[in-house]
Amino acid sequence: MSEATSIGNAALKGVFWSIVQNWGGKLFTSILFIVLARFLSPTDYGMVATAGLVLMLIQMLSEFGFADAIVQKRNLEPSDVNLPFYASVAVATLLAIAVCVFSPELERWFEVEGLAPVIVAICILLPLNTASMFQEVNYRRALAFKPLAIRTFISNIIGGGVAIVFAIIGLGVWSLVVQTYVATIVTLIWLWRKPHWLPGATLNPGTFVELLRFGSSALGLRIVDFAATRLIDFMILGHYGVALFGLYTVGSRLYQLLMQLLQAALYDVSLTVLSRISHERERMAALYKQSITMSAIFSTPVFVLAAALAPEICNVLFGVRWQGADGVAQPLLLLGALQCVQFQNAPFLSARGKPNKVLIAGSIKAVSTILLILLVPTDSIREIVIVYAVGQLTSTPFTFFFIARELGIGLWRIFLLLLPSFASSGFCFLLVQWMRPEVKLLGAGDFISGILLGSIFGVAYLLLLVLTARNEARSAIALVMGKIISRKESKCAS
Repeated sequence: MSEATSIGNAALKGVFWSIVQNWGGKLFTSILFIVLARFLSPTDYGMVATAGLVLMLIQMLSEFGFADAIVQKRNLEPSDVNLPFYASVAVATLLAIAVCVFSPELERWFEVEGLAPVIVAICILLPLNTASMFQEVNYRRALAFKPLAIRTFISNIIGGGVAIVFAIIGLGVWSLVVQTYVATIVTLIWLWRKPHWLPGATLNPGTFVELLRFGSSALGLRIVDFAATRLIDFMILGHYGVALFGLYTVGSRLYQLLMQLLQAALYDVSLTVLSRISHERERMAALYKQSITMSAIFSTPVFVLAAALAPEICNVLFGVRWQGADGVAQPLLLLGALQCVQFQNAPFLSARGKPNKVLIAGSIKAVSTILLILLVPTDSIREIVIVYAVGQLTSTPFTFFFIARELGIGLWRIFLLLLPSFASSGFCFLLVQWMRPEVKLLGAGDFISGILLGSIFGVAYLLLLVLTARNEARSAIALVMGKIISRKESKCAS
C-alpha cells in the first residue's frame, strides 16, 4: 500500500471517528443542556459561564499552544513531549492556586454574589485538564480518534446523568459544577489507562524551544481571539448582569453547537493530515478548493436554516423562561454560515508553517471587534451581538487573501466557488421571513410551523442549487458518497 493511500485511509477513519466524537458527544450534551434548562435558571447558567471564562483563559495560558505544535511536528520523539508536559502542568498548578487565592476579588470584580466558591471548584480541575490534553494530543497525532469518541460518550453519559439528578433535587448551579468534575475525572482515567505516551526523565531543551516557538504563535492567536470573542461576554455581564448573561449563554448555544458539529471534527483531523502533505502545494490547493466547496454547499445552508428558524427552535427547545434567546441566536448563526467556510483557512495555513498569517488575521479581527463593541452604542443584548458579528467578519478578506496567495489560487476563483450556495441560502432565509406570517395564520404551534418553514427553505435551496451550481453539487455529493462506500468496502475487507 502506498504512503498516499495509507494516509488517505487513516484520514478517512480519523474523520469518521472524530465526527462520531464531536457529533455524538455534542448531540448528547445538547440534549442534556435542553433538559437542564428546564430545571435551572438563567442565573445558574450565568454563574457557571462566568467561572468558565476564568478557567478558559488560564487553561489557554498554561498550555502554551503546545497541542498544535506537537500535532504538526513531523518528526517527534516521545521524549520531546516531556519538558512541555512538565512545564504546562506546573504552570497550570500555579495558576489554579493563584485563582483560588484571589477568587473573592474576582467575585467582587464580576459583581456576582456567590461566584467565588464556584470559581474555586472549577479551577481546581485545571492541572487535570492539562494532563489530559497532552495525552489526547498524542491520540490525535496517532489518528486514534475511536477511543476519543468512546471516551466522549462515556464521560458525557455519566456526567450528564449525575447533573440531572442534582438539578432535580434542587442543587442549582452545583449540578453543572458536578457535571464538569465527573466528565474531567472520567476523561483523565480513560486517556491514561491506555496511554499513547508516558512522561519520562529525558528532557530535550532544543525541541522544547522549537515547539514553544510554534506554540507561541498559536497561543498568541488564541489570546487575541479570546479577547475578540469573549469581550462580548464581559460587556453583557457588566451591563446587564449574570441573569441576562445566562440568557446569552443559552441563546448562543445553537451557534456553538453547529460550529462544533460541522467544523471541529474536520479541523482535528485536517491539521494532523495536512501537516504530512504540507510540502505538496498543488495537492493542498486542490484539497482546499474541495473543502470550501463542500462546506459552502452542506454547512452554510444548515447555519442559515437554523437562523431562519431561530424563533421556533428556541421556543420549542427552551420554553418561555428563555424568551429572547432567539434574538441572540439568529445573528450568530448567520455569522457561522460564513465562518464554517472561513475556518478552513487556518489549518491549511498552519500546516504550511504560516501560523503567523493566522495570527495577523486574528489580530485584525480582535482589534476590530473590541473597537466596535466599545465605540458603537447599544441598548440591548441583540444589538451587542450584531455589533460583535460585524467585528468578527473584518478578518474575512485577509484570511482568504493569505490562503489564496499561499496556495496559488485566485481570489475570484474562491469567490465563484462560494457564490451559488451563499446566494441561494440568503434568498431562502428571506423567503422564510416572508412566509412566516402566512404560516402563523394556520394556527399551528411553533413545532409544526418550524417544520413547514424548514421544508420551504429546503425545497427552495435544492432548486436554486440545481439551477446555479449543479456540477459542483454533484461533485460534492459524489465525493461524500465515495468516501462512505470506500469506508464500507475497507471495513468489509478487514
